[in-house]
Amino acid sequence: MHAIRISGSHGSGKSTLLSDLVARFSWRELERMPIRTIDTTLVEKMRGNLMRHREEIVREIAAAESGNGTLLIQDRCICDWYAYLLAYHDIRMLSDSELTELQVEASAVMAGLPLPRFIVYICRPVTWVLSRLAARNDGRDAVRHAAYERGLTEAVSERFEEVMASVSTRDDAPNILRLRSTDRDESVTLVRNWILDTGCRRES
Repeated sequence: MHAIRISGSHGSGKSTLLSDLVARFSWRELERMPIRTIDTTLVEKMRGNLMRHREEIVREIAAAESGNGTLLIQDRCICDWYAYLLAYHDIRMLSDSELTELQVEASAVMAGLPLPRFIVYICRPVTWVLSRLAARNDGRDAVRHAAYERGLTEAVSERFEEVMASVSTRDDAPNILRLRSTDRDESVTLVRNWILDTGCRRES
């Protein structure tokens, strides 16, 4: 069993790509683990997401040991968590002390656990992502919402590049496909060919 993680900023098309892959091929979507905390603050939300990522990695390891040959696709991975952690600090939604506190917690929580082996990193142009986000806006305080989205999206996109560059230097570095195409059919084809090329799955 192998799990493919689809990583990238909000609005980059992760859910769309995941749905397209599941619909086109005999791959199964791996449901996300529930968050067991009440997200009253951003710090608590980040803690909840951190524990969810840990539980998902543990579950993935257990499934891999079963050797059933299933290919699983899942939205987001621990790399997303780190990118958003840094981006929230960049736009001052997290203080210096909160950033440090969460980094220390993450080091302890993730100690001894491997990174995902296969990651599809969607790194489409920020302008394209922002246009998709604007289309989702329901009109409530549109100007303020757009400013927030632009600031967070730009910060997250920059931090994703840093996180992916960093994990690529590790001994347990994942195999990463950088997906820039904004065409749905082309994106599906690129992912499929990459999966076959990496040996993650053989053509059936």
